Amino acid sequence: MTTVIVIHGIGGRLHNYPETFEIIKKAIQDRRQGVIVQPCLWGDDHGAKYRVGQNISVSTPRYDETIEEENLDEYLLWEQLYKDPYYEIRFLSQKQPQVRRSIRSGDQLTPSQQLDASLKRLLESYTTRKDLNHLTLLSGIKEDIFKQTYQEIIELDFYQQLKNNASESLNDSYDVLSRLFVAKVIYLLKYSSASICYNAKQRNKLVDLCFQILTEKPERALGINWLKKQSLLGLQCIFVDSKRGSLTDNFSPLAGDILVYQANGKRIRQFIKDEIEKEEIEPPVVLLAHSLGGIACVDLLVEQDLPKVKLLITVGSQAPFLYEIGALQSLLPDPITDQLPLLPQHFFSEEKWLNIYDTKDILSYYAEGAFPGRVKDVPVNNKQPFPEAHLAYWSNENMWEEIVNRL
Repeated sequence: MTTVIVIHGIGGRLHNYPETFEIIKKAIQDRRQGVIVQPCLWGDDHGAKYRVGQNISVSTPRYDETIEEENLDEYLLWEQLYKDPYYEIRFLSQKQPQVRRSIRSGDQLTPSQQLDASLKRLLESYTTRKDLNHLTLLSGIKEDIFKQTYQEIIELDFYQQLKNNASESLNDSYDVLSRLFVAKVIYLLKYSSASICYNAKQRNKLVDLCFQILTEKPERALGINWLKKQSLLGLQCIFVDSKRGSLTDNFSPLAGDILVYQANGKRIRQFIKDEIEKEEIEPPVVLLAHSLGGIACVDLLVEQDLPKVKLLITVGSQAPFLYEIGALQSLLPDPITDQLPLLPQHFFSEEKWLNIYDTKDILSYYAEGAFPGRVKDVPVNNKQPFPEAHLAYWSNENMWEEIVNRL
């Protein structure tokens, strides 16, 4: 009677593994009767955990303290703007205008024209205003980047929508445009050594100066309540009652498991081997291993010939990539020739190793290129963005069809 052993990846613990295991067990037994499905929970005993303090981190600065003394709104907003300079203007461009314009004389600019004129003035100020020129050069911002930023903003659909909805009061628009301009410059320079990327004080000074030029006012107006509520709402939900200690607790099992495995993977592999060799585990054995669990199983089966195991299924695994870069523990490069060793003869052929990946899951890799003739790659589409794609395999019907056919 076939036995499937389910080996979890990073972060698998007693509080979350059983639920996933039951989903996998049901998916297999609903499709193939007579298959035994067994757990293999290595995370609690051999994964990352605090080993010095009593279940607390003694090395994390301010472990028990909140970060409320920091300007969290500004921190979160810039964290988002660094990744997506258009984050704020998306919200503002959707805001419906208030009661529209008063009667104006023929020589007065419309709000839409005022926005265009203000951005044009900002562009021209690069060469006409010494304070702006000095600050931009100090930050590594050359004129071509300044011009490119201007051109991309005025051609932006969100900017055109912002102009269409513009009302008499443009303070909120100038507030957003000043940050957008600086955020876009930083985005374009993100792979250079521009000092503005690493200096919040210098960044904020440039934002203030841009606002002054856009508005032709000597001082920058402070936050707009409506905009703050809209643009920060989603970000604040992530950091409600945020603590560095709690963040460490939440993420250390994930990143920590990788570090623990690379430093001392033998303990995890021995645990998996012990599960396989239990008397109650009937052969033939199938190892169904997710993510880091797949790495551990490949390493284990390279190092040892385990006759009970007849099929290896790696799901969302990084084993091929680690091998490719010389980091797979069981197949490290020769210290003299730097050549990678090949899989040993006792390791499986392509009929015995199935590697399942999703191109949307950036933690999954092809295996056939690294191990030709020894593995079959099976692409699936979990229809999820990353990181959800990495966890969504167990609800993929096509994947289960491939697996059950091999069983």
